[in-house]
Amino acid sequence: MENQKAIDVIKRMFKGDSTAEQLEALELAYIALSNYESDVFEPEYLGENRAIGCRIGRCKCGNIVRSYHNFCNDCGIKLEWGNVWPESIEV
Repeated sequence: MENQKAIDVIKRMFKGDSTAEQLEALELAYIALSNYESDVFEPEYLGENRAIGCRIGRCKCGNIVRSYHNFCNDCGIKLEWGNVWPESIEV
């Protein structure tokens, strides 16, 4: 769904009960969410934790993250692990 179409649907849902300020806030929130979802970061590779089977990396904010995290616990950025990291060493 296109941005404007989604905004129009929301406006129709709240028609009559919403003020112009509320509709503007919804529009700004939608834009902010669109920008947030596109902001991803690939963590710097630090190593592996073979005991639990995950890779370990560092977020751009400096927080240590693991491959089972989808978002950084500190800054909230979406983590994109990709498959460019070194292959796991078989034990």
